[in-house]
Amino acid sequence: MKQFWEVFMHSFKERVTSKVFIISTIVILIAEVLMVSLPKLKDLIADEQETEIVVMEQGNQYGLTSDILNKSIEGYHWSVGNIDNLESIKKEVKEGKIDGAFLLNGEKIKYFADIEDSQVVGNFSNFLKYIQTTSVIQSNNQISETDSTKILSPINIETELVSKDKLQVFAIIYAMIFFMYIGILAYGQSIGTAIASEKSSRVMEIMVTKVKPLKMMFGKLFGVGVSSLLQLAIGIIGAVILIKSGLMGDSNEILGVSFNFSVLSVEQIIYFVIFFILGYFVYASIYAILGASVSRSEDLAGLTLPVAFILIFSFIFSFYAMVEPNSLLAKILSFVPFSSSIAMFIRLSLGEVPYYQILLSVLILLATIILFLSLAARIYPSSVLRYSNKVNIIKALKLGDSNKKVQKG
Repeated sequence: MKQFWEVFMHSFKERVTSKVFIISTIVILIAEVLMVSLPKLKDLIADEQETEIVVMEQGNQYGLTSDILNKSIEGYHWSVGNIDNLESIKKEVKEGKIDGAFLLNGEKIKYFADIEDSQVVGNFSNFLKYIQTTSVIQSNNQISETDSTKILSPINIETELVSKDKLQVFAIIYAMIFFMYIGILAYGQSIGTAIASEKSSRVMEIMVTKVKPLKMMFGKLFGVGVSSLLQLAIGIIGAVILIKSGLMGDSNEILGVSFNFSVLSVEQIIYFVIFFILGYFVYASIYAILGASVSRSEDLAGLTLPVAFILIFSFIFSFYAMVEPNSLLAKILSFVPFSSSIAMFIRLSLGEVPYYQILLSVLILLATIILFLSLAARIYPSSVLRYSNKVNIIKALKLGDSNKKVQKG
């Protein structure tokens, strides 16, 4: 056990003090600041790039003024221009100084723009139609302007969601499982790379004389694994501090999307941590097998692609559990070790799951981790000093078994 802890601490310290770890952690925190502060950045950009629209009217058919336009059609900066300056205004539109211009000449209306904006055209058209209809009603029926406005104004219907919490949970769970997917995909492969790169170093020839291969492999695996989880924890804690501080705008917004984290229960957070760690080590143990079976880290790239596809497909199919969390497919996915960490967490977050199913899913994940780690343990000792470029897991397993028999004999 002493040798294991020595390798574990060495691998852990080596990784957390490396330039790659420090720089990537800083990049993650900077990215979080940008994501959380996006609403403020959008507001700043919007203030600087306010849409300028000029309206030119032949005669005084509609009686438009800048004040009327800006009060009636929000979201744009309206101004009234002289029709005699049509060519100069069109030139300003072409040069980008003005975003668009309307020319009202009797029944004929033209819109000049460098890029068509269907929204501003629609809003302006509806406003002119409103003025025309109001004028007709008042002239034919002698209705007051107040009454005609009341007749033409749309009836506002306020929608109240009776399950706001459920909608918020859905959005948060979506973000959490995406985070889970990215974390497993990004950090799982680092396990295989760490094991394979250690074998490619000639220092290994000295190390195997002092540390048993299995203790070396497991020390490296858990050292790199815990350091990866530490970096994720730093990212999560940093995001929580930023969001709750309110220094970056809306305290519940990420990428401009509002999240109400108070709807998450402590139980859901605990389940997330449990299934994330278990799912991470399922794939980390697969990468450990691949890392143990190759001689160089360069040979690992081709073998990891099928594992990445398994994770991607598991992630995609698990989304079905968000639509039908109690369906047969969702239940099956929650017991398949490659997808259960995501699927079971979704089911737990969006509905009630019997405790025996939760326990069964956890036991299957633990059994899978133990199985894959035992396979890696059978391969690693026999291939630790093998420098052949060929990779054959079956042969490596047989060679490991034969070496055990020789040692016992």
